[in-house]
Amino acid sequence: MRGIQTVEELRERCRVDEDTGCWQFGKASRSSHAPGVRVAALGGEMVSLGVAAAVLRTGERPKAGVVWHITCCTKHCANPEHRKAGTRKSQMKQASYKPTALTLAKIAATKRAKSVLTPADIAEIRASRETLHELSARFGVSPSNIGRIRLNQLWRDTAAPAASVFSWGGA
Repeated sequence: MRGIQTVEELRERCRVDEDTGCWQFGKASRSSHAPGVRVAALGGEMVSLGVAAAVLRTGERPKAGVVWHITCCTKHCANPEHRKAGTRKSQMKQASYKPTALTLAKIAATKRAKSVLTPADIAEIRASRETLHELSARFGVSPSNIGRIRLNQLWRDTAAPAASVFSWGGA
């Protein structure tokens, strides 16, 4: 049967943001149009990410008037855990929500508190001349995440931009 059958299959087709847990489906981050996906439980029908999340979590299509909208800050997030059932009104209210830099910094800090890596580990990874696979084995983290840490794509500074007069020069 054609289409996505499980939440894991959906996740595998996405780029996962380690700090927020958001899943960017395919090229959705570059497009202003909501991406569609084929869901096996619906006979391979092309549906929105919200309908896909509902089917994968509940096993059935949402009832008329019910939308599964995002609850996070990422446009077109495909993570079913970041979606909830609501109305068109609640969807539009959520869509207009724009988190502040401080809120985003707090989210990142919370995620880091649960991380297996410490700030000292991050500094060691960035300073090390070991290969990605050697560091991966030593810290128990995937080689791709080690690479992203080295490129400063993961574990960026959590301070809100221009949070104090001392950071204005770097903002």
